[in-house]
Amino acid sequence: PEARAAVDFRHAVSLGDRERAAAAADRLIRPVATGVPWVSPWTLMDGAIVAYVGVGRASAARNAFNALSPRTQRHAGDLRDRLLLALIEAAEAGGA
Repeated sequence: PEARAAVDFRHAVSLGDRERAAAAADRLIRPVATGVPWVSPWTLMDGAIVAYVGVGRASAARNAFNALSPRTQRHAGDLRDRLLLALIEAAEAGGA
């Protein structure tokens, strides 16, 4: 199931299909966060957050960030992370 979800996720992201990307991310976040490399943590985190916010799931976006950001190996204050956090915060406030 995770292999299929990885393919679905990449395909959905490439098509801009946020519903499908969010559904695939639901299956992938836990294994990737615990070190199973179905997709790269940074690819999953970035795509999942955009998908979750796009379908109105701000709490899922926040959970994805919290679970995956330690695995991305990005430096503290990385611009990509700051932009993702701003997107999450706007969604949580009802403004995204």
